[in-house]
Amino acid sequence: MYDVQFYRQKSIGSYVVDFYAPAARLVVEVDGSQHQDQIHAQNDATEMSH
Repeated sequence: MYDVQFYRQKSIGSYVVDFYAPAARLVVEVDGSQHQDQIHAQNDATEMSH
């Protein structure tokens, strides 16, 4: 559509993001049911603070 390259499951530092578009400096996280348990919720809160 806009010639933006996206990568799936990209490792960035100690995180693995769902989609990454480096030229646009864009990260997209798609939350599924695995993010509902307590440990993942805590990890997600830490990630969102960066």
